[in-house]
Amino acid sequence: MAKNIEVKAYCGDLAAARAACEGMGARIVRDDFQTDTYFNVPGVGRMKLRRNGKGGDSLIWYNRLNSPELRESDYVKVDLPSGADAVKSLLESALGVKTVVKKRRKVYAWKSAIVNTDSVEGIGDFVEIEVDVESSGGEDAAMQIALALKRRLGIEKTDILPFS
Repeated sequence: MAKNIEVKAYCGDLAAARAACEGMGARIVRDDFQTDTYFNVPGVGRMKLRRNGKGGDSLIWYNRLNSPELRESDYVKVDLPSGADAVKSLLESALGVKTVVKKRRKVYAWKSAIVNTDSVEGIGDFVEIEVDVESSGGEDAAMQIALALKRRLGIEKTDILPFS
C-alpha cells in the first residue's frame, strides 16, 4: 500500500496557482478531463473509478481522515489499460454509485509531489497537493515538501477541505 501526505483546498484563482507552480519550476505532466465515479464502500475508505479523457483509467481505493490540514492518505491504485467500462458496470451493480465528479485537471510535478489544479463541474476550483512518502525519503521529508508547497500556493487553513 502506498502513502501520501496531502491536502485539498478551495482555490480562488487557478491562474495564480498555476503560475506559482510554473514559477518554482514545476512541470505540467497532464492536462485532461477526468470523471471520477465514487462507489458506496462498506467499511473503511473510499473507492473511485477514474476515467481520463486521454486514457490511463484507474481504480483507486484510499483511506484518510476527514481533517482540515495536511494529512496522511493510504491508497491502492490499479491501472486499467482496458476494461474500465466492464469494471464500472460491475462495481455499480455490486456497490452502487455514491457520486460522480467531472473536472478539468492540470497536474504539475515538483520533486516528489504533484499539484492538481482542478475546475470541478458545478462545484468550483480547487488545488490539491499530494506528496509521495516513499520517494520523499519518509513522512517527515514528505511533510516538509507539502508545507513548502502549501505556503507557496498561499493555502490557508480556512481554504482546506476536510473531505473529498
